[in-house]
Amino acid sequence: LARQLFLVFADDVVGPNADNALYDAYAGDVGIGLIHDWYPTNQSQFNALQALNLNASAVPVPFMQMGECLHGVGSFRQSMFPSPIALAATFDPDLVGRVGRAIGAEARSIGIHACYSPVLDLGKEPRWGRVQEDL
Repeated sequence: LARQLFLVFADDVVGPNADNALYDAYAGDVGIGLIHDWYPTNQSQFNALQALNLNASAVPVPFMQMGECLHGVGSFRQSMFPSPIALAATFDPDLVGRVGRAIGAEARSIGIHACYSPVLDLGKEPRWGRVQEDL
């Protein structure tokens, strides 16, 4: 049951054909507690995996889905916005709030419960490839 606290990479469960073929080999009757980097293209894909997880787990606890939402949902069908540092440069808090709400709505539409997104931070090491994401 403690394994349900583990953050599972979606490719280990969903499989190359997005048919949940690897679920039994990976999760078995333990189930999934938290899944990340999975961007279903419609709600039915999310619902199918959630139903499989609830039916196959010894303790049927719904999983949570985490997603990369830095400047839009890192998916195939959702909107992409300017990077957070570019939005900050507009000095328009209302615009930034509307962008955040749009990202949240799109994330929720494919089952994402929590988003990885920027936090107040300083880029201290310019060789790090993601410095542009810091605010």
